Amino acid sequence: MRSARLAALALAVAWALAALPAEAHRLKLHAALVGERIEGRAYFVGGGPAIVDVLIQPSAGGDAMTVTTDGDGHFTATVGPAPSFRLVANAGDGHAAETVIGSALPVPAPTVLETPDLEAIVARQLEPLRAELAAAEERVRFRDIIGGLGYIVGLAGLAAWISSRRTAR
Repeated sequence: MRSARLAALALAVAWALAALPAEAHRLKLHAALVGERIEGRAYFVGGGPAIVDVLIQPSAGGDAMTVTTDGDGHFTATVGPAPSFRLVANAGDGHAAETVIGSALPVPAPTVLETPDLEAIVARQLEPLRAELAAAEERVRFRDIIGGLGYIVGLAGLAAWISSRRTAR
């Protein structure tokens, strides 16, 4: 009888712990400023594309605009000159993401050695790396699974110890 209660307690604790990191629908937003164009992608944790509206607000004031992502979660918007932009993607049901791109610092005038397309080239090269880094941080690793199992076994052991202390009295 006592072992059945202990098993039920361990199952309840395991169920409660399993419900804590429910982030399967967390929305992510990555974007880059390429000249006077913003290119980006909205997606859910795990890599699934998010078809959402993205609000783009210039930091220096001015008119905000909204663009909709395509079927792969990508979007492009032509914006005017501004030092930085605030982007907000909202998928509803509490799934939202926000990011700021650009810089509030003034950019020095290009020198003779720089090309006008250099900024665009670098931004295009960095965007996949940023997305890949974010995806790697979101993945569940083997150590996370072992750690979760360790918590469950530890809590079950604690419950067994408390139960044995009660029967000893």
